[in-house]
Amino acid sequence: MMKLNKAKEKDEEERLKVEEKMRLADSPLDKLSIKLHYEIRKNLVKLSDVFSQMDTDGSGSLTYKEFRKG
Repeated sequence: MMKLNKAKEKDEEERLKVEEKMRLADSPLDKLSIKLHYEIRKNLVKLSDVFSQMDTDGSGSLTYKEFRKG
């Protein structure tokens, strides 16, 4: 539970930083770049969580069987 709360706090801190950068950005292209970077980072974390769940033996890598099952 503590890990989850820390992760939520970290996500909130990052979101606030992104909002500040967006507020200070001059051009629409800069704002788009900031937003894309943030969304990609968010999804990478989710993707690593998916692979962690699929790694049933905890080896840090996926076997073909684990990948197919996942």
